[in-house]
Amino acid sequence: MENATMAHFADLLGSVIQNNLGPSGQQRIGNALQDLQANYLRQFAAKTGLHPAAVQTIHQTMGVAAV
Repeated sequence: MENATMAHFADLLGSVIQNNLGPSGQQRIGNALQDLQANYLRQFAAKTGLHPAAVQTIHQTMGVAAV
């Protein structure tokens, strides 16, 4: 249920961004989200002891966009 809620929120947020921001604003938001995801992957790798490439592969397999 939590994943479905997050997916719905992500879709809603994406629609709001697309409909209300110009291209430069969309690019800034996209860059911020990529930075956030990269930071999350680094922290996850550090906490689990997994190699960062392995963590990224796991997330890609689960359908999470690559950083």
